[in-house]
Order: sequence, then C-alpha cells, then structure tokens
Amino acid sequence: MSQDEPQLDLHLAAISYTERAKLLADLGTAVDGAGGWMLDRRQTSAHTFELCVEVQQQCLPELYAALLSGGLELTRESHRVLAERCTCCNYLPSRRGASTIMTLRIEVQLLSDPQAAATPTPRSSLRAATA
Repeated sequence: MSQDEPQLDLHLAAISYTERAKLLADLGTAVDGAGGWMLDRRQTSAHTFELCVEVQQQCLPELYAALLSGGLELTRESHRVLAERCTCCNYLPSRRGASTIMTLRIEVQLLSDPQAAATPTPRSSLRAATA
C-alpha cells in the first residue's frame, strides 16, 4: 500500500458472554472461513482483549456474519459502521480495485453469564430458607 492511499481501518466494540478460550477459537475459525486473517490479539485488561483482523473489502459482508456467528455482540455503533461499509462494498465500485485490504480492530469485553449470577445454587437457597 502506498503512502498516498488512505488507511481503511474500522474500529469496533463488542461484548461476549462466551468463555475466552472458546470465543477465540470460534472467532479464529469464523474469520478464516470468511476469507479474513487474524493479525494480532492482545489482552488489554482482565476482561477485555483486542483483535486485529484483515480482510479483502469484497469479503467484508462474510466477515461481518462470521463475527456475529462466532459469538460477538456488536455495539449499535459498530453495527452501523459495518452495515454502512458493507453497503458501500456491494453498491459502489472501488476506486482502488477489488482487492483493497481493510483492517478491523475489535475491542471485546467479556461478561459473565447474567443467568448464572441471578439464579441461586440449590445449596445457597437452602441456607437462605433455613436462616
């Protein structure tokens, strides 16, 4: 890529209730299956990590679907940005050719399962009933 071409970076945010190791394995498989490739992943805090993914512009709709099927719940703004870019990819001819590479930086926050936290275990409810 020459220095005259603008960088096609998308910054996205997502959450997931899936366990970290399973999520990373599922996302890696999903990204690969959509024609993209994982450049980097790094942990930014105890419950947050960042993924750096590249994909050809023409494969962006497939990657969008792969991220969702891989266990990510994108924020409203991330959905808007991706949907807008996919629409542009489908209906506007690219000035730089069909093989333009896009970089997606995705910040993922891992959340615990709210049902598990709200549902008491049988042992704890027994103690509460006898106390």
